[in-house]
Amino acid sequence: MTPTLPTRRRALVAALASAALCLSLLAAQPALAQSTPDPAVSTASPSPSDSPITETPDPTPQPGETGTASPSPEATSPEVVETPEPVLSDEPAPTPSPSVTGGPAIAAAAAFSATLAEASAAVAGFQAGNIINDATFTNKNTMSASSIDTFFRKMVGTCQSGYTCLKDYRQNTPNRSADSYCSGYSGAANESAATIIYKVSQSCNINPQVLIVMLQKEQGLVTHTWPSQWRYDMALGQGCPDTAPCDPAFAGFFYQIYGAARQMNIYMEGRYFTYYPAGRTSNIYWHPNASCGAAPVYISNKATSALYYYTPYQPNRAALNAGYGEGDGCSSYGNRNFYLYFNQWFGSTQGGGTPTTPADNVRIIRASDAPAVYLAAGGTRYQISTAADLDAYTATFGSIVIVSSAEVSRLGNGGVVTRSVRDPRNGAIYLLESDRTKHRFRTVESVTQFGYRAENARDLPASVMDAFATGAEVGSVYRVGTGSQVFTARYSRSQYVYDATALSDRLGAESTYVATMDPAAAARITAGATYFGDRRLVRAASSAMVYLTTPTGTLVPVPSLDLAALFGASGVTAVADSSVSSSAVTRTTLLPAVACGQEVRVLDGSAWRRVTNATNVRTTKLTAADCEGLPAISGATLTGPIFARPASGSAVYYFDPSGSLRHVVSYADLVALNGAPNRAILTVSWAQAAITVYGVGNPLVAREGALLSFAGDPAVYVVQKNTIRHVLTWTSLVSLSGGSTPSVDPRAASVKASFTLGKPYLADRNAVRFGNADEIYIAESGKLRYVATWDTFVSYYGGQIPNVDSLPTSQRSKFANGTPLLKNGSFARFGTDPKIYYMDGTSLRHVTTWEAYLRLGGNATASGVAVVPGKASDYPIGSPIS
Repeated sequence: MTPTLPTRRRALVAALASAALCLSLLAAQPALAQSTPDPAVSTASPSPSDSPITETPDPTPQPGETGTASPSPEATSPEVVETPEPVLSDEPAPTPSPSVTGGPAIAAAAAFSATLAEASAAVAGFQAGNIINDATFTNKNTMSASSIDTFFRKMVGTCQSGYTCLKDYRQNTPNRSADSYCSGYSGAANESAATIIYKVSQSCNINPQVLIVMLQKEQGLVTHTWPSQWRYDMALGQGCPDTAPCDPAFAGFFYQIYGAARQMNIYMEGRYFTYYPAGRTSNIYWHPNASCGAAPVYISNKATSALYYYTPYQPNRAALNAGYGEGDGCSSYGNRNFYLYFNQWFGSTQGGGTPTTPADNVRIIRASDAPAVYLAAGGTRYQISTAADLDAYTATFGSIVIVSSAEVSRLGNGGVVTRSVRDPRNGAIYLLESDRTKHRFRTVESVTQFGYRAENARDLPASVMDAFATGAEVGSVYRVGTGSQVFTARYSRSQYVYDATALSDRLGAESTYVATMDPAAAARITAGATYFGDRRLVRAASSAMVYLTTPTGTLVPVPSLDLAALFGASGVTAVADSSVSSSAVTRTTLLPAVACGQEVRVLDGSAWRRVTNATNVRTTKLTAADCEGLPAISGATLTGPIFARPASGSAVYYFDPSGSLRHVVSYADLVALNGAPNRAILTVSWAQAAITVYGVGNPLVAREGALLSFAGDPAVYVVQKNTIRHVLTWTSLVSLSGGSTPSVDPRAASVKASFTLGKPYLADRNAVRFGNADEIYIAESGKLRYVATWDTFVSYYGGQIPNVDSLPTSQRSKFANGTPLLKNGSFARFGTDPKIYYMDGTSLRHVTTWEAYLRLGGNATASGVAVVPGKASDYPIGSPIS
């Protein structure tokens, strides 16, 4: 088995088709025709047991198997493009070389259905990534056997003598067993081609119109007036690769129809064929000649994927510009012709359309002596000024009709019309698409974003508006011109939509519509990061780092896949390194608590709660827009403080300001941390993954500020910054308790060892003396300030005489000295320095003369001058007094 033969037909088919086309011009020489089948019943009548169609698909296609669409690994292996850069054009590779790929009877097919102008008109509305949608492709109820027969007879009125045309073709058919792809087939004698196609479509859930179009684009059978037997034997090219003979197991009209329909389901299943997957971007070649190159195509659905497995080439610009005609040496035509025939015969490949028959009184016209093109409707002409606009109108109203200048002049002038138009019956503004659908703009801002002005939207008559089927509303998702890449415009940025999962997230379940934006409008939108989808896990191909995606394209590092699962994200997708490196990444990793701008959300079980007053909770910092993709908030808002508890277990954790969780050991501490004795303790339930990622610190044996005693130790300690400090005086104990009787929590002696012992504690304004010394000190900010005079002491306490606590002399060295306390207006000198200073507010001023000293209130004996430790420079120094 080898996947090296890319498509269904072979060079012999092409040669025969070309020869047949030439022979059609030589009707006077029927002797040159191929051998002919019986005009009534084909000689092929296999028994039900002789069926050559394989029941179970082989994971690797055989060379002759339909859809063996993988080019050879050496030269043309399809490559999945992980993250193509956004482009505004899908122009084909510039180097042409010969091809007949896509339909050997192209010219014959064109001749039956198109005028010269139609044949040369550029293809309108073809989207390489959405040739036909899934619903249309699999709609088996579009035609009955009778209506198929009628259609065939309409296409060919008279068959040439000696030949059996499709409308008259009959054969005995075999039974087929049901499998997972088709529900089987009950064979019968002398069944018509129409009946076979109908019964196969019902069995395999394939639109019979699809099979009819394939018959035309493969062998021209629908319109052929002198088909030879070989055309029926290889009617759909099933099992006929480009580069090898046809597989005889698939020969015969019935086997071709049944085999191809069944094969389409195998393709759409995506089990055995994975190199053109729906919802991803793949390189699609222009032509079997690999030197013609390839271009990335975002394949938006399974039906389009199946067509590429069947014919793994996309039409280049030359092929599209040629309409039904020939392009250049690198042109392929199969998928182009499928699109053209389907649209012409059955309406839009996107469903809801009608065949391309011009609506009543509506035409696309051009004067024979002028280049301007107009939409003519209701007695008015509207000038069409861009190719994109022309595509939308010609797709619905047919090719340009050349008329006289007088006829143009007789029409009223309606001004310039674009794809943005207004229906005067309801005032709604619509965007017209080249698949003959119209889509309402939701807002004026959306009209502007797509490059139009709401006030310039032309009112068009009902005959025009009703010719377009109504589709989904215009949203934020778009493709540029005829390009296949999809973008979303949000947050004032254009984001490339990475794949089908991302597209589904952006569109939502209710719509599959991707609007077409003109390149000029798209160029005005600032390019943003790649959009991978909401709450999706991705990693760069060369890295193990996993990120959670957000709507803005910002990536959040994920420390744990178990935590990511709590956000509803699972399964990691590897993406191109460049798409990650070009994205913004948050500074904080993913946590079970998220700050969405000013709003804090905290995980609670499987729900998310809004929390206020949560200053202690460490969060992942995101913008409000980033959070639009997170799970919705549920339940009542919680007002902090809050605590965390494991999903299983009774422990309660405190959100420590240091950024970790700390197990609260004491219920008394829990109540105290909760802020009020009667306040309900609010907890959020966290799975172990959430607790582990957030981080757990040392147990909170006692809360900050708690007063503790330990068995066997008479001292009382205060907890401060994970240390315990011996409270030296009753005055300080009362101060710590807010002036009330202190509540001391007794603990076992062993608990003391879990703390670090800090320096002793004295509350501010606590007056103390040491041993039998007379000096009095006042505690301030952990230092002791010597009180120089009794007046200063009394003045400090506002005239009150406080209690002075006595402490052991050994405690004095444990405190640093503050500046001595001097009363405003007092005199002092320092140590042995004879200079006298005056305390003027908060600064010292040197009194330079005896007269100045006396003038300031000093006495003649200088007994009022306090001698204090330290030095004058410990104070702010003011100007001298003389």
